[in-house]
Parts: sequence; C-alpha cells; structure tokens
Amino acid sequence: MLVIRKEQTDVFEEYALQNFEDEMVVHIKDFSPTLCKVIGDDQVRVAVGKAINRSGNYEFTCRGPIRLFVEMTLLFGHAFDTDSQYPWAPEILHASSDQMVRADQLYDRILVYQERVLDPDPKDMRTALEGLSDWTGKLEASSPTEFVAAMLREKARISPKKTAYVGEEGLTDLILEGCAEAGKHWAATVHGQALLGMLMFTFGHAFIDDPLYPWAGKLLENKLLSDPLGRTMALEKEACAFLERMTAASQEGKQP
Repeated sequence: MLVIRKEQTDVFEEYALQNFEDEMVVHIKDFSPTLCKVIGDDQVRVAVGKAINRSGNYEFTCRGPIRLFVEMTLLFGHAFDTDSQYPWAPEILHASSDQMVRADQLYDRILVYQERVLDPDPKDMRTALEGLSDWTGKLEASSPTEFVAAMLREKARISPKKTAYVGEEGLTDLILEGCAEAGKHWAATVHGQALLGMLMFTFGHAFIDDPLYPWAGKLLENKLLSDPLGRTMALEKEACAFLERMTAASQEGKQP
C-alpha cells in the first residue's frame, strides 16, 4: 500500500502553487502588457504572488475567482478591496455567498466600470502633476472645505468619467485620506496633500505599498529625504517619470 507522508503532500501543494503562479504571471502580462513591461518581470511576479495570497482572505480557492482577483489588482491597485473609489468590491467580497457567485458579481461590476470609465491618460496625468505647484500655490490659504472642492474640480477636469463614476462622497473620502497620508510622510503641505490625492486617484489609495509601483515606497523609505518639500518634489518627479514610461510603452505597443 502506498503511503504519502505529509512532507510529500506539502511539496506537491507547493509545486502546484508555483505552477499556478507561473501561469498567472504569463496571463497578467497578456492582460496588462503596458504596465507589466514598465515594471518588469520580477515585480510582476511579486505583485501576482501577493494578490494570490490576498485572495485567500476572502476564501477564494478556485482558479477562476483567484485569477479575477489578480486581474483586479492590475485594474484598481493591490488594495482595491479597501479603496473608497470601489465600495462595491468589499461589499461583494465580504458577502456570505459562494466564491463563484461573488466572482460573477465582481466581474459584472468590472464590466460596468469599463463601460462607464476611461482611466486617466498617463500623458494627461503627467501634465497635471507637472503643473501641480502652480495650482496648489493658489490654495495655500484655503480652508479644508475649499481644498476638497478644488480637488474635486481638478479630478473632474482630468478624468470626468471616473469622477462621475466614483461620485463626490467616494472622492471626498479619498482626498481626506490623501491629506492624512501626507501627514505621515511629510509636513501636511497643500502641495503634498494634493499630490497624494492625485496619485491615489490614479494608482489606487494604497499605491505607496503597492508592488506595482515600487518607486513610491522606496522613495518614502529614503532617510536622506527628510525635508518635506524635497520629499514632495522627489515623489512628484518619480510619478511623472513612471507615467512617461507608461506613455512610451503604450505608444510602442500601438506600432505595427
């Protein structure tokens, strides 16, 4: 009689997981070729691995639901399940229904999003960031209410469809979260608050810890950048450089 020890089943399970992760890496590179080209193979694998692990928080064990969860991290950011821009995601994920039912519901919401929303163009977003200093200079003496109103107008200018989709309540929560996050990493200047709000709007509310955007976390961990203004400008420069790479990679992909 054949007896398989626990150590052997652990190896088999690890082998199956590795194969699945390899498959997901290939799939994601087809799913989002521009982003994957810009961040590189190693970072794609890190992002996929973390997304697979995170899907387990919602008892996703089947291939389809896990693959969908991984795809959503590319679309909305690795912490889309806690992002005020997508309140339907945690509502569905935390429901008591079967994982396949929840995956179907998530897929339907993604289709609605893609039908209604055109994500900010990297080139347009980079232009907006490059003009942020001039724009925020006019808000130095503004009240919190005035700042939020100005941010809502700016987001509507850059991406009217996404602004309409998310709505004022969700975007206001995001703007306030950006203000709080700015205070953690530098003095809560208007420029810093606006920058965080814009980057959260573009990359997801937890972009600082997102493996898709490793430049953000590395920069904020740099102890040499202790000056608030220096940190703000360095983050803005890194974001603009990333968006420029995205634009270039997208244009290359359109060439015959």
